[in-house]
Amino acid sequence: MMKQLTVFGRSAGVKKVFCELLLLSAVLISAPGVQADSLSTLQSDTAASMPDGSNAAPDTQIVQKRHEARTAISAGILFGSFSKDDGPFYIEGNVVIPSGQILEFGPACTVYVGGEYSTITVFGQLFALGTKEDPVVFMSANMNPQPWDWDRIYCRNRSRSRFEHCVVQHSNYGIFLENGTADIIGCRFDHNSLHGVVVKNSDLSISGSEFTGNHVVALNILEGASVIADSLVVRNNITALFCAEKSRFILRGGSIASNSNGLLVADGSSVEITGADVTRNKIGLTATVPIAQKLRQLIYDNNLDLKVISAQEMKELVREPQPVASMVLTKPDEKPPESYITPGFSALGAPEPPASDFIGNVTAGFVWYAPRSGLHPREYDSSDTVIAKSDGSFDTLSTKRRIKRYQMKYTGEQSDNWYSGFQPQLQFFANGRRGSADINLQMDLYGDQWLSTSNYIGKNMFNLSMNYEQQSLVIGDFFEGSSETSMSGRQMTGLRYSGRFMEMGRGEKRVGFKLAAGETEIAKDSGDHEIFVYNQSVDTGMSKRQQITYLAEVDLKPSRFSTIVVRGIIAHDQTGKPLFRKSIGDPAAPDPVAAKTGCIAGNVLLFDQKLELYGEIDLGSADTLPDSSARNTAWYNPRMEKAVPEVFSLFNRSDFTEHFAALAGARGRIRDYTAHVKYMQVAPSFFSAGNPYMVTWRKNMIATVEKPLITNMNAVFSYEFDRTTLENPSDTTQDNNTDLNIFGIAATYETGENMPSFSIDYSLQHEQSLSRESVQREDTGYSAGYREKELCNIVALEGKQTLSNGISYSLRYQLVHDNDYSEHPDKGLNDEGDRIHNAISGSLSWKIRRIVRNRTTVRLAFKHENRDSLRAWQYRITDQLTVNIIPRRLACTVTGEYSRKSEKEFETDFWIDPMLTSFYSAEMELRYSITARLSCTVMGRYEKSYDEITGSSENYSAPGAGFHMTYLF
Repeated sequence: MMKQLTVFGRSAGVKKVFCELLLLSAVLISAPGVQADSLSTLQSDTAASMPDGSNAAPDTQIVQKRHEARTAISAGILFGSFSKDDGPFYIEGNVVIPSGQILEFGPACTVYVGGEYSTITVFGQLFALGTKEDPVVFMSANMNPQPWDWDRIYCRNRSRSRFEHCVVQHSNYGIFLENGTADIIGCRFDHNSLHGVVVKNSDLSISGSEFTGNHVVALNILEGASVIADSLVVRNNITALFCAEKSRFILRGGSIASNSNGLLVADGSSVEITGADVTRNKIGLTATVPIAQKLRQLIYDNNLDLKVISAQEMKELVREPQPVASMVLTKPDEKPPESYITPGFSALGAPEPPASDFIGNVTAGFVWYAPRSGLHPREYDSSDTVIAKSDGSFDTLSTKRRIKRYQMKYTGEQSDNWYSGFQPQLQFFANGRRGSADINLQMDLYGDQWLSTSNYIGKNMFNLSMNYEQQSLVIGDFFEGSSETSMSGRQMTGLRYSGRFMEMGRGEKRVGFKLAAGETEIAKDSGDHEIFVYNQSVDTGMSKRQQITYLAEVDLKPSRFSTIVVRGIIAHDQTGKPLFRKSIGDPAAPDPVAAKTGCIAGNVLLFDQKLELYGEIDLGSADTLPDSSARNTAWYNPRMEKAVPEVFSLFNRSDFTEHFAALAGARGRIRDYTAHVKYMQVAPSFFSAGNPYMVTWRKNMIATVEKPLITNMNAVFSYEFDRTTLENPSDTTQDNNTDLNIFGIAATYETGENMPSFSIDYSLQHEQSLSRESVQREDTGYSAGYREKELCNIVALEGKQTLSNGISYSLRYQLVHDNDYSEHPDKGLNDEGDRIHNAISGSLSWKIRRIVRNRTTVRLAFKHENRDSLRAWQYRITDQLTVNIIPRRLACTVTGEYSRKSEKEFETDFWIDPMLTSFYSAEMELRYSITARLSCTVMGRYEKSYDEITGSSENYSAPGAGFHMTYLF
């Protein structure tokens, strides 16, 4: 029999319960709504999952597991403590855990969720405490369970819920955390229809968990969410992970593999991944801004490692979750009868989803720092002073003083203003929804006194989007990205309209249309003043091309499995006064141009969507503007009447083959093989209006094949050829080709749960190019041509394990060996490119219950380079400690880093003194939840950098502090 922790009283207890529930009803009503087309799509997909295609309720077609359940739980209020002996359990409808109460399921409990689209709503606390051998299982009550059989576990609680060794199956949203907090440890989410876990305006700690079974988005991290994860395995889903704007995700260890999309990352999110491989996905990382290669080292061996798309395309990939609809509460002015609630349970109905809602959050605060530059330890400024003696002669007194170079990370030091180190910040997000209409406003503003003596307000982002059904209008900042050759990750400030029309079933539209216009490549008014960035020089914001860009695009779907896209782009360099920003006076800017590009692209899915063929061809050209000082290059004069004929005229020109870019590819799965082949070529005179820096003649081919070899072991084989052709300035009749061939193999072997796993990555790179060398022979010198040839071997071995007690560790070794076998005309330069680089890194994580969590990482590296006669070693130690001082209220995080590097070079016949570089920092952050809606963060930081390299400006110390308050509404 079930055992209750507490039973409601007959008088004051009942009043307290109803007061709490009435307050909670307001929270429920404020949950975000769902668009009509989204709801129809969900219903149509549900109908498609029925054997006969009907949309009947599941319990009219499938017998439910009532006969297996020992305890039937009616719809209503539920709390208490349950063990395996009390179950299995059958939930007949929506249940609610009220504020201040706890519902607990022990090891081996099985909870069958029946009813129609039932929800477990948590306003108090839910403890599902299973073990590895005896997990707690939440699953459908249907005899033939299918995804979409029940809704979700909806946590909207101040007090922290805990899910330990649980299995969540056959739901729509899995665990949905909104304005709440929870721990998820060692859980498995599989065969849920849309998501495994959704986090919104909440704090989640998740570790040792697995997501599999074709989730639309396995882990959906929305606005205001903070997720700290350890050792996650996310595989065989449509999308593994989505991070929305104003969300935070930290992952330490794990694997994101074998998904269609690995990571979807929106601009404005904070993502930190350490020791977790993102590999063997169709697309490793999809982002709304370009991500540098050095920042995505762990994203490799995917069919496509990085894809840059627009914010609107990102929104189309991940739809807003449907709101929860779990109960209807009595109005505050009505007193319910005493018989309305029985001890522990009370029957309540389910409301319709709200027709309108309004949510948002605002964060206000500041950061402050006081940097101080130090004297360079090795550079001196010498000066001579002439002194007159008493006998009429003169003497010279030489003085030598160390040079003080101002550091470049915190430019406020150079300002004379006393408040130059103070930077106020304001971030605001609001979403209003009514029916099919949806309006979003996002702002990220800051005050800046570093580069100006007058008051100045800068912005990192401003975006107002208005949406109705499948039409959207965006005002402000947004990104456009279509392909590598036509338009790749352009930031624009202006207007964009997009819409989809002509229903073709299942919520899909046959025709799409887009128009966008705005300033691009905008120069920043100030640099990056983030105090968390180490050794990064401030970006002055100078841009070679500040442009107005126009985009028109139409896409057609002849069938559900094919698409044709026609796109036109016009770009004008701005030499007059821009619309939104001050003009750029960059002496290095090239001649201003007006560029036009036309594009046709398409794809088709064959053999039951197991094979995709895709391709694209672009025609583009650019003309130097006749009058670079004319203002007719401003945004209001795109000259569209000339752009289209000019692009089509390229077909009739004799040098047609000089003005195109094209790519074609195929990817699919045959038996146990997953393969991808892509070829791209850019002609010498092609100029892309949407990617104006793509002016290189290039040929590129990539091929990858993945196959499981034995049980628990996968292998990936890859080959890439890349030829880049640049004009040789010393010989205009001869091009300089650089050929790069890369062969790679990667394998992963997993020995079992809580057992070690091992991986190996190996690549062989061969590069050759034509070069010239000045050679001195006796009294004469001449220039001789030769081929530079280099062979590089890179191998990495890694082992890692997560123990059942929560301790996890990883150890990785990497070797890079470069062999330069060029035959230089000057024999003394042979082998100058030889290099050996060894790196060892490891991590260790441990915790004490839910109170203390710690992670330590260590990295040690050695290198030997002939080119610079260089020997160097480096080590780096980091640690992060989190302590929950007051559970669910006050948390403290302390991080520290120390790194040291020594380099020495050989000159002539002796080693010069080694050059030392060191850096250490310490930071403490206190987070306090004042209420469920109001929280504050206090931060203190100190860092010190020391660098002996000639010309370095990295000798400084910088204390800093920050304070922010966040309010959710």
